[in-house]
Amino acid sequence: MIKYFKILQRDGFILFIKRSVVFIWRKITNAINFSEVNSKKYWDFRLKYNWLFVGGGEQNTYFAVGAFANINKDNFRSVNTILDFGCANGDAAPVLNIFFPKAKIYLHDLSNSGVNNGLKRFSRSIPVYKWEQSIGKVDLVYCSNVIEHVDDPRSFVDELLEASQKYVLIQAPWEERGLDGRLIDPSSPHGEHVWTLNDDFFKKYIERENVVWKKYLGNIELSWPGGEQVFYLGEKII
Repeated sequence: MIKYFKILQRDGFILFIKRSVVFIWRKITNAINFSEVNSKKYWDFRLKYNWLFVGGGEQNTYFAVGAFANINKDNFRSVNTILDFGCANGDAAPVLNIFFPKAKIYLHDLSNSGVNNGLKRFSRSIPVYKWEQSIGKVDLVYCSNVIEHVDDPRSFVDELLEASQKYVLIQAPWEERGLDGRLIDPSSPHGEHVWTLNDDFFKKYIERENVVWKKYLGNIELSWPGGEQVFYLGEKII
């Protein structure tokens, strides 16, 4: 009770009410989403009923801004095609378009409804398209805050690399821990997150002989108050 009183004092009544409504809606939709966490059905439900309203779109936007605030664009040479792999509702697309205004942007997600929402919202204003494997490899695969959700991260990274002919950018929470302070893994998940990203995780699941990786760390407080984000920028050796 004291916690909520402090929020009311700090933020004012209107903002307090808005945050309370969002909190209640999140609790309700989480309670009625009976699908297995991180499954396709789970994300179809979340992206339809429990995403934009609770700030998921804003979070994805800030994640994308944070990525290119922490990584100098000079690291990228001749990027004409980008794949947002795990795009949710496509909210990173306008940011990618700002940093790479001449590039075609493709959307892919476990949830088809998320991709369709992204196309519906943005395709009239920016060059954004649905990803199909028949399109071929792209110059940059951007994957923001997805890898910590997947059961088999090594196969997932292989999938990212297979779709790229030049660069892969993997973004995720850095050194996130469970409530008990332990590392997160599939046997001890933290909500939707099933992995802690750290140097050991990188060596085991991300590092490859044919890719030169650069690691960056940065805070994106507006979208990830839980701590730092890590950015692994990989350039494939041709």
